[in-house]
Amino acid sequence: MRDSDVGKNRAEVHAARLLELRKYANVSVHTEDITESTLKTFDCVCLTEAESIQHLISINNMCRNQCVPFMAGETFGALGFIFNDFGDAWHSTDLHCVKSKQYCIDNITGTPLHLEVKVDPDQRCRIQSGARVTLTDLPKLPQINNRRYKVVATNEVKLELATDDDNTGSEVSYSYGGYIEEVLESKTFQFVSSQKPPSNP
Repeated sequence: MRDSDVGKNRAEVHAARLLELRKYANVSVHTEDITESTLKTFDCVCLTEAESIQHLISINNMCRNQCVPFMAGETFGALGFIFNDFGDAWHSTDLHCVKSKQYCIDNITGTPLHLEVKVDPDQRCRIQSGARVTLTDLPKLPQINNRRYKVVATNEVKLELATDDDNTGSEVSYSYGGYIEEVLESKTFQFVSSQKPPSNP
């Protein structure tokens, strides 16, 4: 803020400054009372500099009533906090903030229950042990095509896969083609309101 901004509405001043940085950005200012009908139009609400803890709890509860993810944060010199409330059941498939990895298959050996898959040596495989993967684009191998496996061992060019279903099938010996792709596992997180302290923080 500048000296000339003293006494002006902070939201209006900051909106003008944001447009100076990126003139094509869509920035709007709301100066009326905050209500549930206002908050339900947002995909996510981020609150800073709350007037009081009661104000923060009030905004949090209104967001929770409208199923709108809520985040709050403050800094106090070298200290600060961040609070998140994404509701009672928040489903995430991006647990490690990475995209699903896909690699070209060089060859496959083994049985449908336990496979050894080598990837294109020009690619460095970064799929970790314990990950779930699927084999795709293998029309000549219907017994394993689009089947899900668990990675039991891996290095940069080879993965050992296992599955516990009952489709045994015949021996597999295959050269070049198709893909092995990591399956991003989903997980459901349960958040609590700022009004209800967690029992196990």
